[in-house]
Amino acid sequence: MAELKPCPFCGSIEENYTVTFKRDKRKVFGIYYQICKIQCDKCTCTISQAGHTNELAEKNAIAMWNRRAGEDG
Repeated sequence: MAELKPCPFCGSIEENYTVTFKRDKRKVFGIYYQICKIQCDKCTCTISQAGHTNELAEKNAIAMWNRRAGEDG
């Protein structure tokens, strides 16, 4: 797993995160998407993102978690 930035709300570090995967309950264009959820165990801040595979869903969730206001990219 790629490195995660500290929690955007409480500043907790990566050891305090829970990462889970599940399959979406509905098909979109004939495909069941995988959902990756990253949750801070201290403040319960949660990010969920979808992808065709667990790896893609995880990559999307990490990119969203690491995104910060005011940063380009």
